[in-house]
Amino acid sequence: MSTTGNRVNTGNKVNMVNVLDQDESSAYAARLMLETGADSLVVIHKDKPVGIITDHDLALRVAGGDLDPSTTPVRNVMSQPLIFIEGTTNFAEVLRRMRKHGIRRMPVLENGQLVGLVEQDDLLITLAAELSDVAECVRREIRMDLGEKSMDGPRYQEKKGLMGWRPHLRWQT
Repeated sequence: MSTTGNRVNTGNKVNMVNVLDQDESSAYAARLMLETGADSLVVIHKDKPVGIITDHDLALRVAGGDLDPSTTPVRNVMSQPLIFIEGTTNFAEVLRRMRKHGIRRMPVLENGQLVGLVEQDDLLITLAAELSDVAECVRREIRMDLGEKSMDGPRYQEKKGLMGWRPHLRWQT
């Protein structure tokens, strides 16, 4: 891993990671977030991840703490200790750790090296895709049970879902 502002990209499904040294200013961290569109940066010291700083940390701890962003190093306002996962950690364990520690993102390490970042949004997208696959299996079973080739037949009607965002199919009697 290299110096401040670098991105780690392993080609895995985990996000690319923006990093900066713990001695950089909070103002630099904010500029780096703005330039990259990131909402968090992994903080490193001697090429090892030691913490994470988020836009939330900058807003509450720097601006809200009435600190000078140009002289406040990120090490003074970063979230630590760093809660991380290994690349082989399963989905349920990632969720458990996020809940336990009240965090939304976790760096991914392999052999002590930073290889990515997983965020709650990533988990939600993965879970949604899995649920969509399960729903498709259920649809196919219903079609087979009814002997129909599609769900567009006259036996179905659309009914607005409870939250009003997606129609649900109901059996017509």
